[in-house]
Amino acid sequence: MDKIKTERRNALCCRRSVCALFVATLIPIAAGAVTDQDLAQIRESIKQLERRHADDQARIGDLERRLKEAETKLQKAATAASPTATVAEKPAEPEPPAIKALTPVSGLGGNITFTPGFRVQGRYAYDDANDNNDFFLRRFRLKAKGEAFGLAKYYGEIRFDNTRRFGTDQTIEVESAWLDFPVLPQLYVLAGQYDVPFSRNLLTSDSKLLLMDRSLVTDELSSFGLVDNTIGLWAHGRPFGGHFEYAVGVFDNRVFELGASGTRESDQLMPAGRIVLNLLDPAKAPDGFADYWASYLGEGQRLAIGLNGAYLGSARDGLNEFDLLGFGADLFFNTGPFTFEAEYDRYEFDSNRTASPDREGDGWFAQAGYLFHPWFEFVGRHQEADRNILGFNANTPANGRSRWTSIGFNTYLGGHNLKIHTDYTFKDERVNDIGGDNMFQVQLEFDY
Repeated sequence: MDKIKTERRNALCCRRSVCALFVATLIPIAAGAVTDQDLAQIRESIKQLERRHADDQARIGDLERRLKEAETKLQKAATAASPTATVAEKPAEPEPPAIKALTPVSGLGGNITFTPGFRVQGRYAYDDANDNNDFFLRRFRLKAKGEAFGLAKYYGEIRFDNTRRFGTDQTIEVESAWLDFPVLPQLYVLAGQYDVPFSRNLLTSDSKLLLMDRSLVTDELSSFGLVDNTIGLWAHGRPFGGHFEYAVGVFDNRVFELGASGTRESDQLMPAGRIVLNLLDPAKAPDGFADYWASYLGEGQRLAIGLNGAYLGSARDGLNEFDLLGFGADLFFNTGPFTFEAEYDRYEFDSNRTASPDREGDGWFAQAGYLFHPWFEFVGRHQEADRNILGFNANTPANGRSRWTSIGFNTYLGGHNLKIHTDYTFKDERVNDIGGDNMFQVQLEFDY
């Protein structure tokens, strides 16, 4: 290290000698005797000075670098030789505890991701039909979603419905279980149990409804297995920037799938499909399906027109054999705080036996909402269902007409994730000319 410092001092001395040479060339000028030869000598001295200065700077920089390296080596050697060095060492930082929710599994395109969730809807209901005050859990759901190896999305949901509801048995079963594979930019293939692509109202999650229950006519369609959750395989997509939607597939009809243990059966698969035209704001998620909201809480401007259809051949119910057809159309519009939705559906039982008459039924609803405050929304709905068929659904009478009008309001404490539904329904049931009863309901909902 002393050698390096000596070389650095020599370089500085060299710089001083150059400066002395330059000063010597200036003496004749100071004396007043200036000639052309003096000027030439001064210019040459300047050039020499510049060359030597550059050389000196390079030498000094190199020496300073070597000096710093030598000092660092000496410091490390002194630290290693110290007997208290090991005591003074800083203990290693403890690693954060690993999350044990899911063990990552690697695949062709990535890992498995896992996002858990749940939904609870607690409800109070008073029904004139039985003068009963009832607290119950209308819906409780455990769910999970994620991606599998970068190849597909998955979703699973188990439902616990109508827990401690008066006069109703609790339902515990798999609600949804599916994998969705991207095939082309506008083509996705979904396999498993999920919603049949029929009816915007049925394809809207019960956590995103405008009123706390779906419509009478969709309940009728569900009682025949034409809609709602069942097992199948279907293709879906949203081409043209989301201004068009399609979903089409083949399914097991869950109602006519009882086999020898029951009276309802069909050996046929049920094709079903839906197309939608979005005239204003497009559907956002290109791979989205059944992701509608009945109220967008004042956001966006949408006008969507949908057509739906489903068909089940050779269905049997006891001695009756028939082909079952369902079709319908729906309309959705929202702008600013205003929301409107309407739907018409029809179903037909075409008998394959001369002794069994054809039967049919239809229904419609129209509903609207107005968000007059970020937290509060007025809602209303009128709906009708006319049926001319033996009843499949215990919640709706057979061979009759129902007209319900509901008014209420929603309180959004945390958007659709935390909200309170309140509504009063005026029922007009015409079964053998017997009127209906009214109902008041309040529901608190949390969805994560």
